[in-house]
Amino acid sequence: MNLLRKNTDWWREKGGWIIALIIALLCYFMIHPRLERFLPLIKEFPAIGMCAFGFLLTLLGIIIQSNTEIIAWLKSDKQLYNRFIKLNRRVVIISFIVSLLSYVIGYTEWPDLIQNDNLNLATISTWLGLLSWFILDVIYFLRIFYLLVQRTDKK
Repeated sequence: MNLLRKNTDWWREKGGWIIALIIALLCYFMIHPRLERFLPLIKEFPAIGMCAFGFLLTLLGIIIQSNTEIIAWLKSDKQLYNRFIKLNRRVVIISFIVSLLSYVIGYTEWPDLIQNDNLNLATISTWLGLLSWFILDVIYFLRIFYLLVQRTDKK
């Protein structure tokens, strides 16, 4: 598939933020989610996000310290290796941001502090957009990681 002169791999790697923006805008302008309905999930997300944060950093450590043939090949291609590292860094940063935002929203009694419905709607829409970006990037990163592991097993 070649959409706007970009192939499918480009959209999978870089398109997460575009989908997140679309989801956030759809939530804000069309769906109008209520913050109160998502509050239990938001309160639980810091634990999930920080586990993902640690897991992704562990996977990065495994890749960096591994000396298998496929990892050596990956490291020899500087452009590909740098893209892999940047993807991991981006997912870790998004995980941290969503966890921090979840902690602030969930444990500061946000709905009671902020009586402005538009600000509450913008907050939950932004959170849902960031959550979708996080999920898409985690799936993409794990797919790449397991492809590397699978290729290592075959050699």
